[in-house]
Amino acid sequence: MDFLTALVPLIPVLVTFYGVLKKKRLFFLMGYALYSLMVVPAEIYSFVSSGENFHLIAAAIWAAQLVIVFPNKFNYDGTKLFKYFAIKTFVGLIIINVIGVFMVLHDPLVNNVFVYYHVILAFLPLVAAFLLFTNKSSIGES
Repeated sequence: MDFLTALVPLIPVLVTFYGVLKKKRLFFLMGYALYSLMVVPAEIYSFVSSGENFHLIAAAIWAAQLVIVFPNKFNYDGTKLFKYFAIKTFVGLIIINVIGVFMVLHDPLVNNVFVYYHVILAFLPLVAAFLLFTNKSSIGES
């Protein structure tokens, strides 16, 4: 069972990676949303069963990530406003997932493979930002 619980969250990481690779904003955001949808209920369950505030804080952080990345099909143009919004989103995702690295290392019950997932999820916004600001990404497509 431990293998399965460590493997299932790889799916949203791969969806996010696919979004960056194919330059599809919708898949990029969907991967983060799916990952959040896995973390939030798990952390709420851990909070209810143990009563540790650590789990409630983790649930709140990934609920914030879910709000930040909730996928939409809006087509954005390449204006400065969109780029400013994108950079704020990328920075938020980086910060949340760097925090995730330290939270996984702090919790002895969590498999350390999740550290790698959070490192990847913290790195992919940097790649997306690079593609966005070098105009290698088609911003207007979902």
